[in-house]
Amino acid sequence: TLPTGWAWTNGAQSVGNVGSNTFTANFTPADTANYNTVSNVNVTVTVGKKAATVTANNKAKTYGDEDPALTATVDGTIGTDTINYTLSRAEGENVGEYVITVTLGENLNYAVTITGTATYTINQKAVTVTPEDKAITYGDDDVTLTYVATGLVGEETLTGITLMREDGTNAGTYTIRATHNDALDLNYAVAIADTGVYTIQKKANTINTDSIVKEYTYSGRNFTVEGATALGDGIISYENNVVKEAGSYTVIIKVAEGTNYLAAETTIDVAVKETTPVRDDESGMSTHGKIISVENAQEGTSMTEIFKNAKEDESESKEIIATIDTAKIVFNEAAIEEISIADEVEFKFNVIYVDESEPIEIAALKDAEIIVRVSLSEGITFANGKATITIDLKEEIPDKKIGKVYYVDAEGNRTDMNAMFADGKVTFETNHFSDYIVVFENEGLSGGAIAGIVIGSVVLLLIIACAVLFILNKKGIIHIAFIDRVMKK
Repeated sequence: TLPTGWAWTNGAQSVGNVGSNTFTANFTPADTANYNTVSNVNVTVTVGKKAATVTANNKAKTYGDEDPALTATVDGTIGTDTINYTLSRAEGENVGEYVITVTLGENLNYAVTITGTATYTINQKAVTVTPEDKAITYGDDDVTLTYVATGLVGEETLTGITLMREDGTNAGTYTIRATHNDALDLNYAVAIADTGVYTIQKKANTINTDSIVKEYTYSGRNFTVEGATALGDGIISYENNVVKEAGSYTVIIKVAEGTNYLAAETTIDVAVKETTPVRDDESGMSTHGKIISVENAQEGTSMTEIFKNAKEDESESKEIIATIDTAKIVFNEAAIEEISIADEVEFKFNVIYVDESEPIEIAALKDAEIIVRVSLSEGITFANGKATITIDLKEEIPDKKIGKVYYVDAEGNRTDMNAMFADGKVTFETNHFSDYIVVFENEGLSGGAIAGIVIGSVVLLLIIACAVLFILNKKGIIHIAFIDRVMKK
């Protein structure tokens, strides 16, 4: 600014850059009547640097994002003047804080001051972790648990995730849970979004029928087909598994769904073979085990007529003898009297010699050497009579074995028939017909032998007692009169 009266020759001219510059000025006195105007007077102007400040701005970004441009705030410049400076930050791309540095360039007209401290912050990137559902079939090896991470940068992976599922090996569903170790994966803010489901599916079941007997021989009794096995704890059930008559049967076997196995179903074919008769001879009556002959009866005569004719017979000794090639039955007079009352008599006589290659499946008959089946028409009895049955033995009774004949009732209970074994035959008497078996049992002590052992033991004890008393008497401990009293008693 010039003093009063002075004016720059070129008032629009700038004082210029820092330094000393010469300009011209004109002086006009206030009293122009007495003083002259002075023009183009040289004036030297010294220009100093102007104070200015540069302050870097804080910056932030999320891990993995592009770097934002660094900026600063400049104060103190005139007009469109600019300050010459550069900005940089400390190196690093991981989450954290980095210092922003201002570096000044050459600024002729300004005395520039850097103010403040700026920070460049890289924040954690949000990542969501979701365990994936898994499924296996019961009995299979466990599969590796996996997860989906949403929000990772490029091909990066997480190292701090742990996956686990609820304990359990049975079929069912189990929760999969994820946890994160916050000391790892520092560039990410990890959030567990949900749980997964680990499913153990039930396994297809298999029904094993290898141990089931699939072929039987007709015996007049029901056979129950059973013995199937399956995996797991499912209940096994059967349909159409009770068979009796000769023929072919389809048995349905089912196993219910269990803890770890699915339901299953299968079928097997079961055959009941006809009983092989002792002899296949067309003479006489036939059912199972054909009757070869009835003594004193004409060929073709029915059993009804045979019994009625025998009743009418006036012989002193009445009996009917029915014979097959390995056995015979003799009915006495009392039996004939009772049986002949019936309007119709059907008589069945079957002797089965058990073949070890075709074992009997009925528990009560398993140890039988011979099975004898004798029956009359339903309702016919001869409780007051007697039938004597004699059967040929196919082999001698083994050493240390004894022969027995048992009546076997419908529940499998046995009654000893007190049979006689002699000359390669077995004979027993009965007043009712049913199933009988011939068995060879381990030899045991007879009733007489047991009685002998008991009596011998008692005598031995008496002898020992007498000896002890005699010794005591000799020693004066007890008088022999005591023994006399004992013996008198």
